Amino acid sequence: MREVEIVDIDFNEILNDFKDGAGSVPSHRHPRGGGWVADSAHVDAECYIGPEARVYGNATVSGNARVYDKAQVYGNAYITANARVSGKSKVYGNAFVGDNAMVYGEAEVYENSKIRNNSQVYENSIVRGNADIKGDVKIFGDSIVTRTVISIQGFDSDITITDHHICINTNTIPPSHLNLFEQIDDEWKKLLLMIAEFHGCVDYAG
Repeated sequence: MREVEIVDIDFNEILNDFKDGAGSVPSHRHPRGGGWVADSAHVDAECYIGPEARVYGNATVSGNARVYDKAQVYGNAYITANARVSGKSKVYGNAFVGDNAMVYGEAEVYENSKIRNNSQVYENSIVRGNADIKGDVKIFGDSIVTRTVISIQGFDSDITITDHHICINTNTIPPSHLNLFEQIDDEWKKLLLMIAEFHGCVDYAG
């Protein structure tokens, strides 16, 4: 009779292919939330990684940060403090998300961008380059941000001017369409178009 060897397998430690070109790499389920974390990444024990979330590459998640839903954090991204990354969003490259900032929806944050303070990036927006989003700024819709935005707050409408849009409350408006927007008067429109031109905000051509 042949002897049967019983092998002790740790099902919390396995090879996973995170589809980043690195092939199958050693990974484990994070004790808080059960999401998969590549052994090459660093996630503090206090953090929460949801069951469908993924952290891989050389990414770091620290402090009380939470990554959940189907969010992915990878590359050299750094998520810390009370930051939240959720939905189907992706944070990668050398991006930083800290303080009480939130990234969610299908937003992408990458390259050398920073999301700080109480700012939020969501829906289909893209933040990249050397963008530094801070304060209470909200980046949403199809906005593309590659640098520091202009934020105008304290009036009836919160206004943010990005690379290609003038964002008014929940509306993202290309500069050429601002005259069609009926919720602000003509004097405001003239002023905003002057500021947008100064900032280099132009309709997206891509």
